Amino acid sequence: MAATVLAYWPDITPEQMSHQPAFPSNDCAAWASWVLEMQKQENQTVLRKEGLEALLSFTTEGVKDEEVTWVTPDALAAAALKLCDLLAQAHPAAQCALQAYELDANGVQPVEEEFVTDLQELAALARWAKIQGATRMTLAVNW
Repeated sequence: MAATVLAYWPDITPEQMSHQPAFPSNDCAAWASWVLEMQKQENQTVLRKEGLEALLSFTTEGVKDEEVTWVTPDALAAAALKLCDLLAQAHPAAQCALQAYELDANGVQPVEEEFVTDLQELAALARWAKIQGATRMTLAVNW
């Protein structure tokens, strides 16, 4: 499945939209599939319990800005890095997230390594968005 994943916020310029740091650098399909898988109620509950709900924020074609659950760039970066830490600890919540990611991982790297790389790149993308002036953001995921 071909997919794109981009940082998005109100008033983003066309230049900012087209000149973003690569995320994820290995394959957007794995992350896009993960986003969908995490929309299942049981997966949302696991992430929310660990304070990782910022990772649930996304938009896609046809969703109006008023319908988006916006998060701050800092919250998105912190959630991504916290999930990396939980993966390193083999925490059950992290294992749930990893299993969801594994469903469409590209297999170029070991799955956990690929997922951690995506999470670290997500944190960097959120920091970039903040530098660009974003005070709230989400990820635009399109197939």
